[in-house]
Amino acid sequence: MSSKTYTFTVLDYVVVSSVLVITATVGFYYVWKAAATSRNTREFLVTNKNLGIVPIIMSAAATALSSGNMLATPMQGYANGVQMMVGYVGFFLGISATAFATMPVLYSLNVNTINQYVEYRFNRFLRIFPGFAGLLQNSFVIAGIVYITAMVFTQATGLHLRLSTALLGGLCIAYSSLGGFTAVVWTDVFQMVIIVITFVLLAVKGTVEGGGFDTIWENNSLGNRTTFAHFIPVSYSGYTIWSLLIGEFIISFGISVGNQAQLQRQLANKTIAGARRTILITAAITQVLSLVAVWIGMSAFSRYIGCDPVVTGRIGSIDQIVPLFAKDMLQSIPGFYGLYVGGILCATLR
Repeated sequence: MSSKTYTFTVLDYVVVSSVLVITATVGFYYVWKAAATSRNTREFLVTNKNLGIVPIIMSAAATALSSGNMLATPMQGYANGVQMMVGYVGFFLGISATAFATMPVLYSLNVNTINQYVEYRFNRFLRIFPGFAGLLQNSFVIAGIVYITAMVFTQATGLHLRLSTALLGGLCIAYSSLGGFTAVVWTDVFQMVIIVITFVLLAVKGTVEGGGFDTIWENNSLGNRTTFAHFIPVSYSGYTIWSLLIGEFIISFGISVGNQAQLQRQLANKTIAGARRTILITAAITQVLSLVAVWIGMSAFSRYIGCDPVVTGRIGSIDQIVPLFAKDMLQSIPGFYGLYVGGILCATLR
């Protein structure tokens, strides 16, 4: 297996540049429109509910995904196989509970943020406390996501890491803070299209190059990666069905109505029924893409079985397995690796 280091071609640069330019154009178009009109806080945060449900769902799905999903979930598939899939059942059950039990309450109160509901339910101090905690959490999470993406971008293009970080962070901050929710939604729509194309492209190419579904599954079976979960209460060797089902069930509440970005999109719907559909369809889309991501990781395991890239020195750690797999799969088709990097950028800018 070749150890050649892949570098961007001219076409790859064109593809990535086009993704960034289109994102910026869409975002700043709505910045320009916002500057021409006066809007109150609610219109800035959730619009005046004049958006259709399709762009709202696409925006919610893009927001639920991140470059971490594009890199970490396939890596989990590579390391653990199908075990992660069991958790998606618990996740969808939790999402369904929020759609039918929690969302109607928040929607009927006509709140702008989840912290506003906390103040209504308890007091102002408890509104400030979770708001500060959420700000602190997002500061670390977003910084990590931008940094990881910037590293991939730097490795692919040769652009300095600090410049890559400033480019990605600055672009997203600019159109989000100036254009408001409408700018974010329509840039998310474009970015979601690129993300889906990237997922499907890598999954299909990996399956074809790996000899088909049966061959990949057989190789993963040889590596003990086709056991869905352990049923014992405690396991120190991996996931259990209980930790996955219960853990994902609880996590789903924080990701749906407990997440300000998701709540904004739910409240932007014209009716409670629309908000409920947004939650359920968004969950379905993200879980399907998560399954595809796990399969990409399993395809990578099948390809590198018997020649672990960490052992052979091609990469320094398992965290780098997905970008390596993408290079090996897509470098033979001009522009496709650039599209893959563009997909990671979209998952960061969403």
